[in-house]
Amino acid sequence: MRRRRRRRLRTGRARGPALPTPVWDTSPESVAAVGDSITTGFDACAVLSDCPEVSWATGSSPEVDSLAVRLLGRAGAAERSWNHAVSGARMADLAGQMRRAAARKPELVTVLVGRTTPAGPRRRR
Repeated sequence: MRRRRRRRLRTGRARGPALPTPVWDTSPESVAAVGDSITTGFDACAVLSDCPEVSWATGSSPEVDSLAVRLLGRAGAAERSWNHAVSGARMADLAGQMRRAAARKPELVTVLVGRTTPAGPRRRR
């Protein structure tokens, strides 16, 4: 099992009592992603299709150098990263995606969802 490195982030000190220094794990053992078409790699490889291999979060393509590959290495990302994003997802859909992601017990979860369609009428949903 890989030994974990922990790095402490320094916080600015204001006058008054010292603030605790938070701990941030820079080497998680697993990564999950939730979100919408940006996270699924929609339209990146073929028109109107998901292309998870170029996902910024969990993609395996060397052309992308995804977050999972940078944190886990190529082999680790293939084994211990999961993409639960769905093209067209809305904020209301995140709860279900988070439940699916949490079932895998990842040490890091990325979240990226929002309105990505620049043209067309705004509709209330």
